This record gives sequence, C-alpha cells and structure tokens, in this order.
Amino acid sequence: MGATLDSIIAGENPVWDFVIAIEGYPYLLTTGDPQAAIDAWSGTDWALALGGLEINWSQRQELDPWNPFAPGSSLVFKVMDTDGTDRFGVDVHRREGGVAARIAADVGPEDTEIVVQRSDDFPSAPSDAYLGCEAFVYGTNTTASETFSNLVRGMWSPFYAEGDAGGRFARSHRVTRVAEGVPPDATAVTMVRTHPTEWAGKWVGVWIHANRGGVLDVKAEAHLAFAGRIAAPIRDTADGLTVVSCDDVRQTLQDTVILRHQFKARLKEGIYLFSGTGLKFDCYTERLDTATNAFTSENADPLRVVLSGAAGAYQIDEGWYTLGEIASAINRWLSQARADSDCLYRLSYNAHVGTEQGQRPSLRLDDPSDGAVGDRRFARVTANNLHIRRALGWEETIPGGISVGPTNQPTATNYGASAPVRLQGDWVPYETTAQLRLEQVTGEFVNQVAYLNPTMQQAGFGAGVLRIGDDFFVCDAPSITNGEGTVNVRRIRELDQAIGATFNKLRLTVEDSGDIHVAQVLMLEGSPLSLVMTLLCSTGSANYNSTLFDLLPAQCGAGVPWSLLTADFEAELAAAAGGTEPMTVVVSEPTKLVDLWNVSFILRGLALVWRQGRLALRGWATPTSAATLEFTEDDKATPVDMSHADNQRAVAELTDKWLRNVIRIQYNRDLASDSYRDTYNVIGVDGGWGEKRRTLEARNAVRGGGFLAGENIDGLLPTFVGSLSFLTRHAHIVRVPVAYSKFETHTPGEILLLTDSHLRDPSTGERGVTGKPALIVGQSFDWGGPTIGTNGRDPDVQEVHGHIDLMLFPQMSLAPYCPTAEVDSTLTGSGFDAGYNSGTLTLRMLEHAHSESWEAADASHLAAGDEVFVMEIDPADPAAPLNWTDTIDSVSGNDVVLTVGLAGWDNTKKYRVFAQGYGLVQTSQKSKAFQADDADGLVADSREPYGYSHGIQATTGTAIAATALPARHANLAFGDGRALASGYAWDVPKNLNNLVSYKTAPQVPSMYSETATFSGGGTWQLKRARWFALGRGRLDINRTRKLWVAPRFKSATGASVSVRVSLCRSMPKSADTSSPSLDDILRVGPYTEVTFTTSDTNYVVPSADDLDIRHLVLDAYASGGWLLVEITANCIFDGLAECWLGPLVSP
Repeated sequence: MGATLDSIIAGENPVWDFVIAIEGYPYLLTTGDPQAAIDAWSGTDWALALGGLEINWSQRQELDPWNPFAPGSSLVFKVMDTDGTDRFGVDVHRREGGVAARIAADVGPEDTEIVVQRSDDFPSAPSDAYLGCEAFVYGTNTTASETFSNLVRGMWSPFYAEGDAGGRFARSHRVTRVAEGVPPDATAVTMVRTHPTEWAGKWVGVWIHANRGGVLDVKAEAHLAFAGRIAAPIRDTADGLTVVSCDDVRQTLQDTVILRHQFKARLKEGIYLFSGTGLKFDCYTERLDTATNAFTSENADPLRVVLSGAAGAYQIDEGWYTLGEIASAINRWLSQARADSDCLYRLSYNAHVGTEQGQRPSLRLDDPSDGAVGDRRFARVTANNLHIRRALGWEETIPGGISVGPTNQPTATNYGASAPVRLQGDWVPYETTAQLRLEQVTGEFVNQVAYLNPTMQQAGFGAGVLRIGDDFFVCDAPSITNGEGTVNVRRIRELDQAIGATFNKLRLTVEDSGDIHVAQVLMLEGSPLSLVMTLLCSTGSANYNSTLFDLLPAQCGAGVPWSLLTADFEAELAAAAGGTEPMTVVVSEPTKLVDLWNVSFILRGLALVWRQGRLALRGWATPTSAATLEFTEDDKATPVDMSHADNQRAVAELTDKWLRNVIRIQYNRDLASDSYRDTYNVIGVDGGWGEKRRTLEARNAVRGGGFLAGENIDGLLPTFVGSLSFLTRHAHIVRVPVAYSKFETHTPGEILLLTDSHLRDPSTGERGVTGKPALIVGQSFDWGGPTIGTNGRDPDVQEVHGHIDLMLFPQMSLAPYCPTAEVDSTLTGSGFDAGYNSGTLTLRMLEHAHSESWEAADASHLAAGDEVFVMEIDPADPAAPLNWTDTIDSVSGNDVVLTVGLAGWDNTKKYRVFAQGYGLVQTSQKSKAFQADDADGLVADSREPYGYSHGIQATTGTAIAATALPARHANLAFGDGRALASGYAWDVPKNLNNLVSYKTAPQVPSMYSETATFSGGGTWQLKRARWFALGRGRLDINRTRKLWVAPRFKSATGASVSVRVSLCRSMPKSADTSSPSLDDILRVGPYTEVTFTTSDTNYVVPSADDLDIRHLVLDAYASGGWLLVEITANCIFDGLAECWLGPLVSP
C-alpha cells in the first residue's frame, strides 16, 4: 500500500486530488492544480496535465454466487476547458486530418520495428505516433523500407507489464484481413497516425493523491481507485463539457473472447495419389475370335505414380488430383497404350456419369477392328491400391477396378460399383501422417507446441488439434498461401479414446452435398492457476506481460496488464480448491472467457472484486469469530448534507435474490456433440417457497480423470455443497452506512465482526448485536470530489459516502478447534527430561508444531485453569495410551505449568496437550468445538454441536511433507464430548500422505529364471516391456513421484555394457515396420530414461536411479506406463533388483 491509502484507512482528513491517466495520451487530467499533478508524476512518461476534471464515481460491486465475473460499475468523468485551448475536447473529437498509414505486417508488443505502407509524410524522428489505442515514439523513420524503428512502445501507459522498468504496456496489432466478398474500402484498417483517434478501449486509471499542503503524494504513493477502459458513449455536451464513460476492468473479462480469430477452412476436393507404396494403374484387354477360337490378350505398361518428374503418358506425379484430372491422365495413358499396340481396343474413361443407380464412373470399349459381332471382348482398368479403387468408385475386390465385358458387341459401356469420391481424406491410420488440402482458410492458427499434451506430440510432430468433420486430429502448423494450403495430420489413439471418435469417413462422393469443414480446437493442459493466469495475461508476445503466463497469441488472451493482477492474485488462485491440480480445458469455438470459467468459479465459491488497487479473488465463506475486521458504530458515516435525515441505523431485509434450492450440475462434456453425458442433482432446503432451479453446465469438469481430463468434479462438489447454506435459503442482508476509511478494506468477500446497537440479534430478536460474524456481500461508495459549475451553477464538492451489505447467518453455530500443543521431546537438560521438568511440573512445548512460524505460539492458546489431557502420540495400543489428566496452573511463553504433575513419565515417548471432555473443562474452553454423539447428535447430552465452516480464503500454510511420520490414534481422543483437537486433525493428512507415498506404493522387483542376452544387430535390443501400474491418483503441478529402478546385470567379456530403462506413456514400436525387430526400437514419446553401465563380469546391482512419472496418464481410477529394458552387446541382464514408486516430492 502507498502513503495515500494508508492515510485513507487511518481515517485522516480527506484532502486529496484525483488524477486520471489515459493510455496513449500525453496529458494527465486532474481535479486540482495541473502542475502539482505533473510534479507528483515526475519520473513517468507524463510531463503535461490538464485541469477541469469532474468524476462521477457511483461505484458498486457485489458477491454474486451465480455470476463470479460480474463487472463493477462504470465511471464517468467530465473535462471542462480551463485554459482556452480546449485541449482534451479537441483531441477526443478529432477523427480526421494528420498523417496516416496502414501497417504492412502484424505488430507484437515487443516488436521494435513497425512497417507501414508509406512513412514518407510522417514527422522527422524522433516523434510520437499512435497505433490503435497505443502510442509509441520512433527514433528512426527509414522511408526506403517504410519502417519505423528504435521504438519506445506503450508510451503513457497507466498500467504496466511484469518487470517493465519503464512502467509501460504495449499491445498487439493485426493487419486487417479483408473478408471474402467484402470490398476493401468497407473494412476498418489498422493505421499508424500522427494523432490519437481510437479512444474507446484505451486503458484508464484513476488515482487518489493525498494533498499535503498543495503537494501531492508522488505517483508511487498514490492510490489506484479505479482501473478500466474507455467505453461508449463519449459525448460533447451542450455546456461544452467532454464526457467520457469508462468500464471497470472486469468488463474487459466479460468482453474477451478466446479463440476469437479461430483457424477455419474446408477440405479441398481431390484424391491424393501417392508414390511411396508403388501405386500404379493397370490395363488388361482380351479377345476371343469365336470363328477360329483364337485368343489374344494384352497387358499395357502401367500408369505409375512417381514422386516427381513424371515423363510421358505412363507416369503421373504424386499429389492431389480432382476426379476429372485423374480421368484425363487415365485417358492419355490408355490412348498411348493403344498407340503402342499394348491395348486391343480404344478405351475411354469418364469420372462419373448419371445412371439409374446414381453417379457412377464409366469405361467405354470401342473395337475398331473388323472382328465379327459374335467375338468376345473384355477390358479392365484397375489400381493396385484398395483406397484408390474405392475412391474412384471401382470394384474393390482384387483384381477389382472397372471393366467392360465379356461382350460380343464392338462397342460397349460399363459402370463402376459406386459413386466416386470427390474429396478423399479418410485414409489416416494411427501413428501415420497424412496430408490434407485446405481452401477458404480464415483466422489464424495457434501453435500449441509449448503446451500441448505430450502424448499428442510424437517424434517432433504436433502443433495443435484440428476438428475435421466430426473427428479430431493432431496436426502440424498448416502451410497457407492466399487462403489455400496443406496441413499434415495424424490420428492419435488416446485422443480418439478420450473424445469418442466417430470414425466418420473424411470423404465426400459426387452425390454428397456440402463440404467437410476444418476448425482448430484449443486443448490447453495445466492447472486452474496456470490456465486462468495464462488466459488473463496473454498478449501474443511470449513472456512479455508475465514471465510465466504470457504464453498464448493475442486472440487467446484478455491482455490484462500484470500490474492489475500481481503475484497476490496468483497466490489467491493457487489457494482455491484444486487450484494446482492438473486439468485440460478444451475450446472448440470462439468462447467468452467468462463462459469458459464461470461454472468452475461457481463450484469453488469464487468471485472477482476490486480491492486496494488490483483485481482480487474472494468468495463465499462462513463468517467466524476468527475474523480480523471489525465494524462498530464508530465506523459509520454519512454526508453532512444528509445527516439530518440519516440516523445511520442498519437496515435489514430477508431476500431470495440468490436462493436456488434445486441445482442441476451437468458435466462430462462430449466434445463431438457439445452435450453432457452426466448430471449431478443437488436438492437443498424446501422451506415452503417452492422450487427455484439453477442448471450449471460444468464444461471443464469430469469424474475421475484420464487423458484430456478436466477438473475433477468429485473434488469440487464438497466445496460447492459446503456453500449451499448460503444459497438454498433466504439471505439475511443488513445494509449499514460506512466511512471512507473502510472503502478499501471492507470489500465483498471479507468477514467482519459486527457490533450495532439498533440491529436485531437473530438469535434473540432483541435489538443490539456485539461481535456478530458477518460476510460482506456488497459494497457501494462514492469518493466524491469537486463538481464543475456550468449553466449558472456554482462549482461544488460532492461528499464522500458509501455503504456495505452484510450477510448474517441466524442459524449458524461455529467455533474453532480445541487447541493442541506438542511437548518438545528433544529438550533434555536444565531440569528437563524429554520436555518435562518434574521438579517444577513444567512442560516445554514446541512453539509451532500446529501453527505457522509467524502465528501465535501453540502454548499461547492454552490458559490457566484449563482442564487438559497429556496424551501419548502414536501409542502402540490405541486403547491404552500413556496419559494423564491435569489442570494448567499457568502459561508463560512455551512453558505450561501443571497442578498435579505427571507420575510415571516415560521419556521415550512423545506427547500432546489438549482439552479434556466437554463436561470436565472450564467455561472458557467450552467456546471451542467438541465432538457430538453420532446417535443423538448432542455434545455430552448438553448442547447442539458446532458446524463446520466453509471458506475459500487464501492460505499460506506449509504443506505437510510426505516424510512426516504417521501416528496411531488414541481412543480417548474420540467420542461423545471429547475435544475436537487440532492435533488429531493434523494426523489425518500425515497418515494419508504416508499411506499414499509409502504403505500403498507399488514395489515390483522382477528377477528372471533365465537371463537375457544380446542377440541383435543394433546398438540397443529390447528385452523386457511391461505395463507398470502406478495405482490411482493425480498430481498437482507442485508435486511428482519417481519410479526408482536398479538392474542386476554383468558384462560377458569385461567390456563396458549398459542397461537402459525407460518409462513411456505409449507402447514402443519397431523402427522398421516392414521387417519388425527388437533392435533399436522406437520409443514413442514422451518418456523418461536412465542408463546403467558396468564392465564387471560378476553381477552388480548399482544404486537405484529415478524416473519421473509426470508425463504418464495419471487419473483417479488407474495410472501407469510402459516400462522398457534394453541392453547393449555383451550384456547379461538378470532382472530389476529394485523397482518401486517413491513418495510425493517437489519436481
């Protein structure tokens, strides 16, 4: 926070000026002295300022559980000419004049050159120029190449990219693509100009500067009170004011469309003739002279498909051909064969003609000889490839093709078996690359090499995913020129299995109408943290706006400047439910950013709010007494001119504005049909007010996991259901007026303790509440400021005012865990024996066994008079732990002094201290949580139990290491009336960690009765290949596990030999498919590997080495990979002496 915000929160005298900075505009706007604003912004790009500013704030934001991306209020500012130049009015309303030139190439945020169609008429360098909403300074104007260079990009930017020392933010700019059929002069073009003309969309920031005797706090100490963009309308009023509307930054998220320039095309008609398999066409003719019984036949030289350089009628180059082009090539060949006396008849082929059965290919036979009418004639044209015979509509069964006869007529025609194919793209076998032709290409291809699922990138292939017809293919970057080109595609088995491939033929016959359409599909793999941040930050220039998250092209990002997010927003996302767990987001068409993440945020109870100069992530949480914010009568305030009519009393209402008691969650989206396979119904409280239904389409959610798995619905449902106490019944909302000092601290999503003398206490109905926990769900405020006097009205000052809306929970009963402290068993000496001093009856406690280092010490939560257990940790027999009951005499620092003492102290054990049963403890201890009986639901038959709270607040807790030892429970710690002690709650994750990382970890050493020796001709020979099952579970981005392996092997000759162990996501393949062998196999990526080497002629087992498993398919049901063992010449391999899955560790 800066000095201005500090003074606001402290409630100091509100003497301040407002300063507005507009992207790409060299003038600041201020409500005060322009020179004072210039001085305060010294060191920035701004050196000019204009006065005459008025701001209409009227800000409102709300915690809407069904609209987590709800935009904040708009802001309107007005500027009056105060110096006779009307500078701002002229600049805003000037639309023509000056010098302008179209850009000749796309411009990225970090580009240091801008090429235009003509730069000759621009002012001499250095000078300012304007491109869209951005301004830049060019240091050189090279007219010979029409290039501006030595650029300073993003001049006069109110916000900035991460790490930008100049505090600037540049943009991406696209060359205008003229749509087919649209006249160029009807299309908006992207221009560089000598003055700004694009105002809508410019970033705007409004800062509050404390005015300390005419001197403003410098910009770094000022408070950013509003951030957004200029929106329509921009008005020139009758009284000479220029009035500008601005949308809150959250409206930018509402407006952002992901994949907004989606790559689209259609498959171009044609059939691909390929040379690699020896494709050829053959012609056979025969005649039987029925008078003499003489038989004659000819096999014409074939028409061969060659790679290139086709010569003569007997060759045709590999490539794409239409049916007509293929027919022409066949007819040239048949004609030449006839001329070369290799064909008995004159044959002519038609690609397709109309018949009673439909469109069919035809072959006509003409016998120019003088043969008798009764002679038998026959001709066949065929191809040696089934796919080509099928595509041409010929008979498929060998020898297949198209034939005429036997016939006794000198002229005859026959037709093919089926309608020929005008577009063939169906022959795309697994793991094989095929090339498809594209036409009518629009949009821009998004290269996903950096973040496409590794399984879809094989042997360097794979830059994205295309939907072609109803199926999905991995592709390389298309090669496109003037709207046409080619793309190489590959069908991936795992992708087909995940999506449910239809295997519809990518082909159209001459009888089919329509086309086969192609569209790119984004498949983004990461975590909610990384994916949301990436979509918010991406500008089209890698690592520009954020070193970690600016990864995508401009068409896939909101381009929110980093300074409006900061690392704090990143931390809040990481703390959300499942924030760091892996998932895949699929975008198959241009999709609004908010539609992509709306339900994901709803299920987590998240919402975006504006707080203390940035976007913040807050949400629905149960108000508890642990809240650090307070709100009392002293925090209320109203404007002076309203004080006579406003008694500052809280106003309460019961509302159903958010009530939804029947919630239907659809999940497991079918990408092919865009429908949902599964539904989860949540039925809430029926209070007699009927059904209020809400359907949530959880487009990113699945159950379980697997390849392309989205976020795990099973993990999100507990968080969502935990919030239903807010949403399935009427809400008790209290509105209270609030002082300006609370505008930036008491924001939606915060929890406070409310003290109000007039408000009725929900628990009693009487007036007056003290320290009542409440959730802030709404906020309205106005920072006030000077108003402009026009049309005879005197200038005035609008007073600051605001209010907050609080949600109370009349039926809620919450309490913290009973505190636990652990004895410092390492302390021996100075009278202490393993943490206990029997002479002074003192236990020395570990300071932070159950808390973080910056929090209060564990012992500080205990107090004199507390009735406590001293209980053995991890007892050998849970039914008989070593334990004592005692009363605390005093607490000092980490020392707890007991009253009776611990007879029979065993210094070989560890102990914890926590409360005794509910009926035995002192009154102050009863404010904590105790366990209820599972039969009657009461705590020791004395009271209703406390409930669990729900919250999404960011936590900074340290994760429990997998190496933390588990602890067996003590029966005395559980049951009716027992303390709900935090120590035993800590034991649960420790025990689970140990169970996952050690107790259930697969351990599969494998020794063989017969050794494996090298018998191949390559460098490596595969000897073992098996599926290694890893068990169930997924990894978040901060954790991994390692498979540890060690072979038992030796050298047969004393020469150096090696064993290579690989862990692969997919099965291996033979390097030579025509002659499969185990030599130098092709390991299909991704994979990890480790190599062991020895020259010892005796068996050795080297130290185990690890193989990371993050590249494998890991899901909630079954995970695993292919474990391969290869050896070199002279190696004798006896098996894997070690093969075990290690614990969870950092990558």
